[in-house]
Amino acid sequence: MFELQQILLFSTSICVISCGSYNDRSTSFLDGITNSFKDMRVQTVWAATCWDKSTNNELLARLSSKDISITFDEQNLAIAHQTHKTWYISGMLVDLACDDASSLLKQASRERLFNLQNVWFLYNRYGSPSNITSTSEVALQVFRTYLGEAYVLPDSRVYLLVKVDGDFWEVWDGFRVSVSEDIRVSRVGMMTPNRVEIKHSDRTNFQRAVLKASTVILEPKDFFGFDKPPRTLNLDVFAYMHYTVSVILAEQLNFTLNLTFSPDYGWNHGNGTYSGMIGLLQREEIDFTAAGSLMRADRMDVGDITVGTFVASTIAIYRQPPLSTVNNIFTLPFALNVWIVMVIMMIAFIVALLFLIWTSNRLRGEKTTLSTTLDTVTLVLGAICQQGQSTNIRSLAERVTIFVLFLATVFLFTSYAANIVVLLQSTSKTIKSISDLANKPITFSVQDTKHIYVYFNETMDENIKKIYTEKMKPQMKKAFTNPEIGIERVRNEFHSFLGEITLAYQIIARKWKENEKCSLSELELFKIPLLTLYIVKKSGYKDVFKQKIIQQHEIGLKHRISKNTLPQKQKCDSANSVVLHFDSVSMKEIYPALLFLSYGISISMLLFLVEHICKFHANKQKRNANENIQQRVFRHYF
Repeated sequence: MFELQQILLFSTSICVISCGSYNDRSTSFLDGITNSFKDMRVQTVWAATCWDKSTNNELLARLSSKDISITFDEQNLAIAHQTHKTWYISGMLVDLACDDASSLLKQASRERLFNLQNVWFLYNRYGSPSNITSTSEVALQVFRTYLGEAYVLPDSRVYLLVKVDGDFWEVWDGFRVSVSEDIRVSRVGMMTPNRVEIKHSDRTNFQRAVLKASTVILEPKDFFGFDKPPRTLNLDVFAYMHYTVSVILAEQLNFTLNLTFSPDYGWNHGNGTYSGMIGLLQREEIDFTAAGSLMRADRMDVGDITVGTFVASTIAIYRQPPLSTVNNIFTLPFALNVWIVMVIMMIAFIVALLFLIWTSNRLRGEKTTLSTTLDTVTLVLGAICQQGQSTNIRSLAERVTIFVLFLATVFLFTSYAANIVVLLQSTSKTIKSISDLANKPITFSVQDTKHIYVYFNETMDENIKKIYTEKMKPQMKKAFTNPEIGIERVRNEFHSFLGEITLAYQIIARKWKENEKCSLSELELFKIPLLTLYIVKKSGYKDVFKQKIIQQHEIGLKHRISKNTLPQKQKCDSANSVVLHFDSVSMKEIYPALLFLSYGISISMLLFLVEHICKFHANKQKRNANENIQQRVFRHYF
């Protein structure tokens, strides 16, 4: 069997506590109750009426005609709901003249069923006391008698039907702004057999009632009161922001804020109890939290959330490595098709020059040698590399061809050199994912806060686990540091720092140069939930608090608080950064060029050695041949 509070999580209940004489339970009254249920979209009704069987049958027939089911039970409020497994609106009809009516109301108060899920109607079947003529006095007396100490806070919907004449009932509601305040009543509508009009009373004026709240200051040495700005931005900045939200909320609802301080936000001890501010909420020592807490499933077991307020983004910040450290920048300026065109152009000029030289030599009766061909190839390569030419040009056609060759290579070399300059100042985009962050040779540290510890312990991501075991664990305590040290390491090392983003923005804006911001990248490791104000579980303030906080968002107050308090993300002005600053070129930038040069020198030396050996052998063979000839001549004559 479900307990009462478990069952009514799945149903919205409309409870009518009706007290009327047999005549009041006539057709007119039953029609009015049926129409009330229908107007409120009730799908099922539970009734403990103590009425006779015929009257119950009449009510059953009327509700069935409206597609509303009903269960009659005078003993146990939960029996009617033990098989309900879906969310729908259900109603409960209770006769106050029944012996168990008073205990039923006390049970509902203990289980905190006077809330938005349950709309209650009270009806006095014996009519008004003879000594009271005012309906307002009747309503106040009934509410004080039956609900004077009940948990009927602003989210409750408890209505009293006061009969004025034959077929007309006034509808009164009552609530308490806090458990220490007296109940308040007001007339909100009327009911007849054919017409029901009920409006919501104003629950937004608490008339300076005192509500208790708690906030958290993690850095008390930097705190000098909420009326003074913090000396340095730290995680307490969100306490400042939510304090402003809470003060505005107190003004909107006209209550007095009794604020206390807690040492931390509160985490589960493992046995169902919580520390810090959430622990105070769990023990109902406060009414709501004046500091935003993360929307976590475990905290929702001990408190109700209102709406999301601000975002406390925990982001990994790092600088992308220079492009020259991860790529050969000398091969990047041109796309593949440009390189192909350059090769084709070089071959075309070589062929054209060889044809012109061969034609010119043929007209002069000269022979074109292999050295001429090699000299032509060297000429074209020298032109591409902006070198001069030393060959003897005889014809005008050759001169025009060489002029076109050098003019074309000027444009190519200028574009290539300009691209090299830009690439030397550029950063790479090699770290784009958590996997890259885990596998690249980059060091890692995190901000020393409780929630980062918790999320590292709870994560199921293998890459994040790898970051913790391979990059953080070897550093031990050094891996958990403050933002000042972490951001400075990002600035000077190949390092990533995981921390609250707004604190990082402030440090970067204060210390970093403009050009340093252009290589900055961010990566989200954890999906950190929104911050929210928590209220006591099943509290009667949830809906009214949500409405007012949403109103703050709609009229721009939350945006103004965030903009005036939190530093904005630093933007890279790439144009200004290039004009104002150029990075010095180091050996690692020109390493590919030096490597190519060393390869060229090595190949040249090797070819020189081969040529020298070949020449030596050729000369040796020539000397041997000459010696043989001399010996044969000597033998011939002597």
